[in-house]
Amino acid sequence: MPSLLNPISAAIMIPRIKIPTTELDVTRLCLGTASLGTKQSEAEGHALLDRYLDMGGNFIDTARVYSDWIEGERGRVERIMGDWLRKSPGKRDRFVLATKGMAYEWPEKSFNRVTYEYARMDIEKSLEVLGVDEIDLYFLHRDSLTLSPEEIIDFLQVFIEEGKIRYLGVANWNSDRLEAANAYAKKEGKHGFVANQPQFSLASWNMATMPDSTLFSVDRKSYDFHSRENLAMTPYSSQALGFFTKALGEVEADREALAKNRFHNDANLKVAEVVKELARKKGCNANGIVLGYLVSQPFPILPIVGCHQESQLEDSFNAVAVKLEKEELQALEDASGSGISH
Repeated sequence: MPSLLNPISAAIMIPRIKIPTTELDVTRLCLGTASLGTKQSEAEGHALLDRYLDMGGNFIDTARVYSDWIEGERGRVERIMGDWLRKSPGKRDRFVLATKGMAYEWPEKSFNRVTYEYARMDIEKSLEVLGVDEIDLYFLHRDSLTLSPEEIIDFLQVFIEEGKIRYLGVANWNSDRLEAANAYAKKEGKHGFVANQPQFSLASWNMATMPDSTLFSVDRKSYDFHSRENLAMTPYSSQALGFFTKALGEVEADREALAKNRFHNDANLKVAEVVKELARKKGCNANGIVLGYLVSQPFPILPIVGCHQESQLEDSFNAVAVKLEKEELQALEDASGSGISH
């Protein structure tokens, strides 16, 4: 399919947006690093980070727990990123750094680590391993229903006051808890959460059960909350694990593996036909419609993409530049059964 951007000029044309209530001016495409240096060599991972910056990207997301599902080294991905930064210290000034902590220790999902003590342990370890003085955007990787949102807001304040983090975010929280936390923070004049990181994509309206009960996928209540509050979202699985490009035959896919994709079902296969038609109309590939769907929503969405190759990165930059017209966006909502009206 034809590309919408010439990669040579991508650094000029990549859209940016300021995260509301912050000074963070970021590109609409966030580079995720969950498998950095594990699905390619560490040197290739460093090259991918370099390419992202050279193309004009400036928003990188990682986590203390990334790659811990692979036996051996703990915190491998943050260490790989730290090695990259230590090779060229000047790169730190070129991007907004987000990381996450307080996830369970793999694979014990029942052990909750959302406490002040674990927050301090994870934040200080991330700072040490990444080799930085401050984290721009720090996400709680999970929630703890044993603590009130107010208690969590209270114990996080100290890390901002100490200059260890600039802004707070959450990942995998439901909208009731998030709304209560931010209402309390506003009332008390404290730092609230400026961004949320759930699962969200065009295909997530129709999907099988999440593989982990501690994860959260956007529902209508959460969507409406974000829209009402204009709260930034940095969704993971934003490309539905490649479901649409594979289902439409744009990339080679093993049929058995595709059938196991949690977004593979009859409802999303029907959505794929609408994606196909819109891609033909817009002169882009399916990825352009899938990411275009997210960045065309009425509140700030900064999709996280987990690229392993430079070609995937370039394709995602092309895709995130796609802006859907109101009627095109509505066609996708109608096909997905989201119930959203634009």
